[in-house]
Amino acid sequence: MGAPKGNLNASKSGSFGDALRKVIAQDDGKRLRAAAEKLMDLAADGTPWAVKELADRTDGKAFQSIALSGELTVHKKAEDYTDDELAAIANAANSRE
Repeated sequence: MGAPKGNLNASKSGSFGDALRKVIAQDDGKRLRAAAEKLMDLAADGTPWAVKELADRTDGKAFQSIALSGELTVHKKAEDYTDDELAAIANAANSRE
């Protein structure tokens, strides 16, 4: 489910990224390279979070599977219902109001 209508959170994203890009540009990416090398060293030493981060950054995050159970309801197009079925649906909706 997405954010509610009018949510402004998306407009806030990027300010940290923008600041980070400015810092990286100021030293020609030297510290960024040092950070990448440190990540590689930690991953090579078997640090679990570093291995995961490296894999996520190079191969992309793994897809998450979701197990579902329950009943599947197949909806028909309005023209596929009989007049009696459409009347029953309308009556059921009116009785809920």
